[in-house]
Amino acid sequence: MLKIFCTFVLITMSSSCFAHNVAHQVGLTSGILHPLLGLDHLIAMLAVGILSYQMKKGFIWKLPLAFVVFMCLGGIWGIFSTPMIIVELGIALSLVTLGIMIFKHTLIPRTLALAIVSMFAIFHGYAHGIEIPSLTSPTIYIVGFICSTITLHIAGILLAKYCSKLQTSLISLQHIGSVIFMIGCYFLTNI
Repeated sequence: MLKIFCTFVLITMSSSCFAHNVAHQVGLTSGILHPLLGLDHLIAMLAVGILSYQMKKGFIWKLPLAFVVFMCLGGIWGIFSTPMIIVELGIALSLVTLGIMIFKHTLIPRTLALAIVSMFAIFHGYAHGIEIPSLTSPTIYIVGFICSTITLHIAGILLAKYCSKLQTSLISLQHIGSVIFMIGCYFLTNI
């Protein structure tokens, strides 16, 4: 638990947690880096993979697919620059909520989890989409952030699978859910 706490402290001390300013790069590189350099996006997308693994029975692909589809819809919203005042709040709340859902996954109905993940994906997609109009090759940027998102979902699934097979309970999915929740709380306090 001490290692988890120390990791949390180091992460929250970082000053560049949000990656909503990679527009100076072009196309594919920018699209790939946006989810990877933004700690908020990175953790949320890993969390969706973890949660999908926990829910199993077809949800191992349904949750990530729903996230990608609704993220694209949010991206379209962002492209047309229709104002969304609460985008950072929505992203921070996604971490808090996903952390709780991972911690208490057996108590959450699958359809509710699908609806929640889809709703929060819109906020993440919007954050991607507001950068698209300033890029020279928006289609390649979109392909980049979709590929990066899918890769992070798969990494979350593999992390959950690995943690569930460990013989020791030092790293459990509940611990990971708690850390995601704490990081989300940190983002909430810094909006």
